[in-house]
Amino acid sequence: MKRKRILGGAEPANPDQVDTTRPPKRKRNVVHEAPTSEEVYSARQLRQLLTFEQDLRKSRHGLQSFKDLLDGIYNEAGEKDEAKMEIVVQFLDMTKPRAAEAETEDEAPVYLADIMEAWSMASQMSNENVMSAVAVVLALLLKLISAHVELVPSGLGIARTILQRRQQELLAKNLSADKGKDFIISPTLRLLREVICLDGGALALPAFRARTYTLKSLARNMGLRFLGDGIEDPKRPSVRTNAVRVFLSCVKFIHVEAKRDLLSQKDLVAALMRSLRDDPPYLIFEVLNTLRSSVVLDQKLSKDVKIRLLNSQSLARIASLYTYKHQQSAEEDSQSVAQAAHDFLVAACTSPSAGIIRSQNGYYPDGLDPDVLLNAQSDGAGLLGLESVSWIDSFVDEVPVRNTLLSDFIQTLRPWSSLKQNELLVAILSACPELIANYFANKKSFSFDPKLSATWIGYSTLLFNTIRLDIPQFFGHSKKYARLPPPTAVVLGNILPLPLELKALSKCLSQKSNLVSFFAVRILVISLEKLSTALDMHRKASNASDTMWQDASRRLIDEFCRRVPSIKEVITAYRALSEDDLLQRVAASRLLVLYHDVIPQAALGAKFDFSPVLSAAIKRFESARGNGEEASLRLLELENLFTVAKYSPSMKWFARSDKSQASPFITLLSLYTDNSQGFATPNVQRILGFIAEEHELVIRLSKVTGLRPLLLALRTLPDVDPGIWTFLDNCSDRCARSPVKYQELISELVVENSKDGDGAVEDALSPLLMTMVEQLPFFVSSTTDKKSLVNMADFLSNYLGYTKAAGGSKKLLKAVLDKLSSALGDSKARKHLSILDQTTFPDEMDIDQVPQQKVMASQDDENARLSEEQLQEVLAVPITISKDNSALVKWTSKSPEELVEEGYTASVVWLLASEHPSIRKEALTSVIKIAAKIKESSYEESEQVWLLLSELIETVRHSDGATIPNSLLAFVCRALDVLKVPTHCLYPKLNTFLTRGPVWDLEKIPLVQDILQEGPTEDDAYYTELSWLFNYLLDSLRTTEDVGLFHKRKVFERLFALNSNPYMGPNLRIQTLKIIYRVSSIEGGSDTLITRFGVISWLESQKAVSGSDAGLCSTAKKCLMPTDGADIREPLAPKVSPLADVNMSAPASSSSTASPPSFEIREELIPEDTSFITAAFDSCVAHLAAVDCAGMWGTQPFSEKDGFADSVRDDMVVASERFRNSGSTGEAVEDKVRTFITEARVGSGADAGDGLDDSGLHYRVSDDGGITVRYLQVGAVVVHLDWFPHYIESQAGFAALVGKAKEARSQGAPSVYIEVMVSDFRVGHARRGVGTALMGRVREFAAEQGAKTLFVDSWSGKGGRLVRYYESLGFVAVDDFLVERKNKDPWPGKLLRMDLL
Repeated sequence: MKRKRILGGAEPANPDQVDTTRPPKRKRNVVHEAPTSEEVYSARQLRQLLTFEQDLRKSRHGLQSFKDLLDGIYNEAGEKDEAKMEIVVQFLDMTKPRAAEAETEDEAPVYLADIMEAWSMASQMSNENVMSAVAVVLALLLKLISAHVELVPSGLGIARTILQRRQQELLAKNLSADKGKDFIISPTLRLLREVICLDGGALALPAFRARTYTLKSLARNMGLRFLGDGIEDPKRPSVRTNAVRVFLSCVKFIHVEAKRDLLSQKDLVAALMRSLRDDPPYLIFEVLNTLRSSVVLDQKLSKDVKIRLLNSQSLARIASLYTYKHQQSAEEDSQSVAQAAHDFLVAACTSPSAGIIRSQNGYYPDGLDPDVLLNAQSDGAGLLGLESVSWIDSFVDEVPVRNTLLSDFIQTLRPWSSLKQNELLVAILSACPELIANYFANKKSFSFDPKLSATWIGYSTLLFNTIRLDIPQFFGHSKKYARLPPPTAVVLGNILPLPLELKALSKCLSQKSNLVSFFAVRILVISLEKLSTALDMHRKASNASDTMWQDASRRLIDEFCRRVPSIKEVITAYRALSEDDLLQRVAASRLLVLYHDVIPQAALGAKFDFSPVLSAAIKRFESARGNGEEASLRLLELENLFTVAKYSPSMKWFARSDKSQASPFITLLSLYTDNSQGFATPNVQRILGFIAEEHELVIRLSKVTGLRPLLLALRTLPDVDPGIWTFLDNCSDRCARSPVKYQELISELVVENSKDGDGAVEDALSPLLMTMVEQLPFFVSSTTDKKSLVNMADFLSNYLGYTKAAGGSKKLLKAVLDKLSSALGDSKARKHLSILDQTTFPDEMDIDQVPQQKVMASQDDENARLSEEQLQEVLAVPITISKDNSALVKWTSKSPEELVEEGYTASVVWLLASEHPSIRKEALTSVIKIAAKIKESSYEESEQVWLLLSELIETVRHSDGATIPNSLLAFVCRALDVLKVPTHCLYPKLNTFLTRGPVWDLEKIPLVQDILQEGPTEDDAYYTELSWLFNYLLDSLRTTEDVGLFHKRKVFERLFALNSNPYMGPNLRIQTLKIIYRVSSIEGGSDTLITRFGVISWLESQKAVSGSDAGLCSTAKKCLMPTDGADIREPLAPKVSPLADVNMSAPASSSSTASPPSFEIREELIPEDTSFITAAFDSCVAHLAAVDCAGMWGTQPFSEKDGFADSVRDDMVVASERFRNSGSTGEAVEDKVRTFITEARVGSGADAGDGLDDSGLHYRVSDDGGITVRYLQVGAVVVHLDWFPHYIESQAGFAALVGKAKEARSQGAPSVYIEVMVSDFRVGHARRGVGTALMGRVREFAAEQGAKTLFVDSWSGKGGRLVRYYESLGFVAVDDFLVERKNKDPWPGKLLRMDLL
C-alpha cells in the first residue's frame, strides 16, 4: 500500500518540503552499454537484423549494423562503395509496403515498419539508446536518399511515415527529452531537418502543420548551446545548431502564409537571436544568408511580418557581431562574420522592401503637413511670412520621425569604433534622411572638443560622411516643392550637425595638430557646398507671391553664420599653415572662396590685404613648376587665391612688389596664356575678365573691346617675349589709374574718323589698346633688341586682327595701325606690323562674357537680360508690414535679451505704422513698457537700447498725431541690430547720433548724412556701412509718402552717384537696383524716378559699364517703362488691378502698374485665326523695322505678299485642324502640324463681338457656362512633327543630324520642329509672358507625342539677340547656316535643339 501511494498518489502540497519519514533515495548509476553490430553482406541479412522483436538489445544491434553500413558507403575521400549502396537499394525495395502500390487502401502505407515498431516500443520502455539509434539511422538514410534522385520516392514514403500521427508523438517525445540528453535530441533534430529539406522541401508544409509535435520544444532546444571551450566542432554540432537549422529549413521551404505564422512566434525569434554572438561562424553565415534570402528579400512577405523578426532587439544582436570574438577556420576566411553581419544589416535597413524602413518626408518631421498653414485665418495669412508658421523654429532638441525602430537602433551603434558600423550608419542615414537631425539631436553624450584620439577621429569621419550625403529631392516632399519650407533647425542639422558648434570648430581651426585643423577645414568646405545646394533649392521653390521660402533661406544663412567661425579665424588659420602643407593650403584657400561665394555677408568683416599672400603663392608656384603633383596642388591654391582676391577692394592688381617681376594681373595673364600647367580654366577666364572690366581696361560685355582679343593674340604667339609682358604690365597699370584719359582718346579718334557722316562707332576700341598706342613710342625708344621689336609687332598684329574678327571698326583699326606704325619708325619691325586676317573667333574663349542668365525675351531682345520672374527673384524684397497684432501680447512673456535679439521689439515698433489709431496707440504704450523693462534689466546694452526707444517715444509724442515716417521705424529696427553687437562698425556713429537730441526730425532720414559724407569709423568698413544703409533705406520705402521724403532729401541722387565708384562691389550695385525696383512697385514711383531723376539714362549708363548686373539694369528699365520695346515677359510690379479693368485697346502708354493677364491656350482653330496670324506677322515686321532689325523679315508687311494669307490658312490653320482630328477619325495625315493660339481673357458681356475692334486688335467671344467671355488674341506658335524645313535639309552640315532624327523616328522617338512663334505687338503690355506660355504648350505637345528633341532655327543677325533668347529657354546651339537669297545678302541663321527628359 505504501508503494502504491508513492507511485500513484498526489504530489505533496509543498514540493519543497522534505519527507523525513522516508529513507533517502539511492542514486543510481546509469551505464550506457556500447552497442554491438555485425557486417552486412546482403539486403536479406539486413532485413533480418532489423526485424522487430521484443528484445530491444537485438533491435539496437540491428540498428547499429545498419548505421555502420550507411556510414561505410562513402569513405573519407568521398568515394562510394557501390556494393554497400546496392544493399541499401535492395533493402528499400524489399521493405516497400504493399499499400504503397495500392492507391485504394484507406490507411497510409508505413515504410520501414520494423524500425517504426522498434522505435515505438523503445519509447514505451523509455529505452533511450534505441530511441536515439532510430533517429540516427533514419537521419542518415534520408540524407543518403536525398543525394540519389532515383531513391527520392522511397525517401518521400519514409518521410511521410515519420509524419504520421504515431511517429509525430515519438518525435515529440524525443525532442522534449531532458536538456542533458542531447544524444537523443540532436539526432531527432537532424532527422526532422532531413524530412523538411527532402526533395526541395516537398514535405516542409506537412511538417510545419504538425508543428505541435515537430516543433515542440524548438525554442528550448535553440537555447541548448555548446558550453565547452572555444567553438564547437562542425562535425559534432550542438543541440542549438541542429535546432537553428530546423528553424531555418522551415523558413526556407514553407510558403508565405506558413512563414508568417512561424515568424509570429516570438519565443522562436527570440531564441534564434539570443545566443547568436556565441554561435560558430558557419552557423552565423547560415542564419544571415537564410534570413536575407528568405525573409528580407522575399517580396511576397509583407513588411509587418518581416518586422516581427527584424525588431530592434534582433538588429542589436546582429550588430553585436561587428565585434565577434571567435576565430574562423581557414575554410571560412573568405568572408568574416563582421562582414556578413554588415551586408545583412545594410540590406535590411536600407531597402524599402525589407520592412524596416518606412516611408518618410525627408527634412519634414513626422506629423507636419507642409502644404497647409495650420494657423491661417484667411487667404492672406501667407503674407505674414514665416511668422504664420508655428513650427518653423521648432525641432531644435527633438525631431519626431516615422522610423522609430531605426532611430532606436542607430543609437546603439558605435560608428567611432568600427569602420563598418560607420558605413552602416551612413547608409541608413542616406536611405532615410529624416534620421540625420534626429540622430545628432539625441546623440548628446559625445563632446566634440578636439582631442586627437581614435574615438574623435572615428566620430569626425562619421560627421564628414554624413554631411556629404545628398539633400533629398524637394527636401523629401513628394513630386514637387511644398508650400512651406522645412524647419530651419532640421535643414541646418543636415548641413552642419549639432556637435559642430562655433566653439568646437574654432578650437579645431586653431589646433596645432594638422589632422584636426584639416578636418575642420574640410568639414566647413563640404558644409558650405551643401548650404549652396540648399539655397539653390530654396530659390527654385520660392515665388513672387509667397515669401516664405525666401525668408527661410535668409534664416538658414543667418543660423549657419552663427554656427561657423568668422572669416578672420579662417584667414588666421590659413596664414598659420606651413608652406609645405599642400593639401591643407588648397583646402583652406577653397574655404575662403566658398565664404565669399555662399555667405558673402560673413566675408564682409575681413580686413585683409591679399596682395602679399598672392605674391607669395605665385612665387611658390613658380618654384614648383615641373614638379608634378606639387605643381598641380600649388596651381589649385593659386587659382583659389585669385578668386578670393577679386572680392577684396584693397587688392593691388597692378602693383609690383620688390620680390616680383610682374603685377598679379600680368602674372595671372601669363599663367593663363602659358597653360602648361592647365591654368586656362573657365574660372581663371572669368577672373581675368572681371579684373579688366572693374578697372576699365576693357568695356563690359563687349565682344570687340573685351579681353578676348588680347587673350587670343597672346595664346596664338609661339612664345611671348618678356618685353611684351613688361610692356603690358606698364600699359595695364597706366590704364587702370587713368581710364578716363584713354576713353577720351578713343572719343577723339572716333570723331576724327567720322567726318564723312558715318556717325558714332559702337564698341570702338578698348582703353587698353589706346594705352598701348600711347606707350609704344616709349617702348621703342628704350629697346635696343631688334628681335623684341619684331615680336612686339607680331603681337600687335595678332591683337588688331582678332579685334577686327570680333567685329571691330576697320576704319578705326586702320587709324590705330597708322599710329603704331609711326611709333615703330623705319625699323624692320614695321614690316611685320599689319592687321592680320583672323577669320575665326572661337566661342570657347568666352572669358569676358559673364555667364548668360536665363532670359524671357521676344524677337526684340535689345535690352532684356533676365526674365521678369528671375528679376523678381533677384530684386523683389517683399514689404513685410506686420499685421500680426499678437506682437502686442507676445513680448510680455519674453526676457530683455529675447526682446532685442529675437525681434519682438521690432515687431511692436512696426505696429506704429498701423492704419488703425487704436493699434498705434497700444503699440506706443507697449514700446514705453519695453523700454522700461530693458532699462531695469541686466542686459549688457540696456542703456543704449533704452535711449533709442526713448527717443522714438518722444518723437511720436511730439508729432501731434502726424504719421510717423517708415524711415524712422526702419531706422529703429536696423539700429537694434547694431546695438546688440558692440563690435559693429556703425556702433560709434549710432551712439553719436543718439546723443544729439531727444526728438528726431520727421523730415529727415537718420544717419544718411553721417554715412555718406563722413569717413568710416574703422578702416575698410566703408562698404559694410553702405550695405547696412542700403538695407535700411529699402526697409523705409513702403508708401508714396516715403518716396516723396526720399525725393525731398535727395536720396536718389546720392544713390546714383555712389554707383559711379569703380570699386563698388556687385552686391552693393544690386542693392541699389533693389531700391529702384521697390520704388517702381509703389504708386507713382516709376514716374518720379523717370521725370525727376532721369533713372532711364542712369540705367543705360550702368548697363554700359556693368558686368554681371547688366541684365538687371536692362530689365529694371523695362520695369519702369514696360511698353518701351515691350517684349515677352511676366509682370514686374505687383498686381494692382484685375485685367477686366484694363482697356486693352488703349495706347501702349497706359499705366505701367496694370498687370498682364494669364493666358489660355486654344487648340481648336477657327477661320478667323488666319487674319489674326497674318496681322501678328505684320505687327512684327513693323516692330523689327523700328528697332533696326529689318534684316530678319524685311519691311514689307506679310499681308501684302501674294499668297501669304492663303498659305497661313492652308498650312497653319486647316492643316492643324486636320492633324488634330486625325486621332478620332483615323485619317492618315502626311503633314503633322499643330498651331496653338494664345488668348487673354479680358472681360465679359453680351455686347462683345467677334473679330476686330476699333484699334484693329482681334477678339473672340465664347460662352463659358452661360456667361459671355471676351478673349484677346495675343500670340501663336506653329510646330511640326518629324519635319525639317527645306533650307535646313539642304544644308550639307546638317545631313548627319537630320539622318539621326529620322532614324530615331523609326525607333519611336520623333522630334518636334518649331516653325514660327509670333505675337501681336499691337496689344502692348498684354503680350508679356506669351512666349513662356507658348513654349510650355510646345513642351506638353512634345511629351504627348513621345518626342525626345525640340528643334528651332533663329535669325542670328544683330548680335544674335534672338538666338540668346532661345538659349535662355533651354535650347542649345547646333551650328550656323546661311540661306542664299536672290538679289539679296544671305540670310544668317542658327539651328538650335533641346533634348527633353
